[in-house]
Amino acid sequence: AGKPVYQLVQTAIAWTIAAIPEGLPIVASIALARGMLRLAKRNVIVKRLSAVETLGETTVIFTDKTGTLTENRLTLDVIQLDGVRARVDWKDDGTSVCLSDEGAGAQSGERKDLPALFFRIATLCNDASLSEENNGQREGKGDPLDLALLRFCQAHDKEQYQELRSRERLAEEPFDSEDMVMGVVHEVDGGIFLSAKGAPLPILERCTQLLTAEGTVPLREDARKKWAGYSEALSEAGLRVIALAFKELKEKPSGEAEVEEELMREMALAGLAGFIDPPRKEVKRAVELCKQAGIRIKMATGDHPGTALNVGRKVSVVAEEEAGVLHGRELRRGDSGRPTEEEILK
Repeated sequence: AGKPVYQLVQTAIAWTIAAIPEGLPIVASIALARGMLRLAKRNVIVKRLSAVETLGETTVIFTDKTGTLTENRLTLDVIQLDGVRARVDWKDDGTSVCLSDEGAGAQSGERKDLPALFFRIATLCNDASLSEENNGQREGKGDPLDLALLRFCQAHDKEQYQELRSRERLAEEPFDSEDMVMGVVHEVDGGIFLSAKGAPLPILERCTQLLTAEGTVPLREDARKKWAGYSEALSEAGLRVIALAFKELKEKPSGEAEVEEELMREMALAGLAGFIDPPRKEVKRAVELCKQAGIRIKMATGDHPGTALNVGRKVSVVAEEEAGVLHGRELRRGDSGRPTEEEILK
């Protein structure tokens, strides 16, 4: 009592300094370093502390499928033709393939024209490119699905592949995310050949003919439903599926608009192609750890719902008994019918 204020402040500061051990900063640094090493052993590297805080508050993670949950290493696995399903068997060196029939009752050599036309469409209707500059390994540029098609075509018949790829593209309709279809026009064997590929259902809607062993026949409604079923079955097996179609034109189209008009009507369906994209080996464990931490994983992808469900089950994003898929069209509904945020996050 009766002491000046400044003296009391000095005394308080002195007591505070005396109470804190001189080695505390060193001990704190060592503790932080040990914590950093423990995180590093678990493959955690923190560059910004705010990122750790955000992750600590996270309850739901939305993730892409292709390239994130899967390896983004597409390989042509199945070709569905009229009356036969062919499995693509790759040789060990990855430079040659052979086809083995899976369809019941299919006989060897029964459909010699179908693989040829399928091969032509797959080679011509393709925006990717391949080269052999890296010790004979096929390096490529373009969409992974297009590259997978080209690798198959080059391995199946390299000479014919090179001959078709040398042909000039007369016109094209680029792939559109709304229509899910692309088409190109070339001059082949003295005629004008339109080849198209895209999502199975949009291609089926544009086809009125079906390519068979005996030639093209009308695509009846029951056959259309059967091919839609083929596509659904392949997708549910975890494959990315596209359809291939063609049409012989009477004259060269003058531009993109005319190609689009031709694409919309009277094409002939040639078949389906199914691609496998294996899940990343480490993803399943990562998903399980997230679930143990109370974080729910949701997949957002532009692939077929059946494909998404198959991959989701393989990496434990969804349980075997779950089958909840919310299509993009449902998100674009009017305000009265739009799912709430709670419904999306369920």
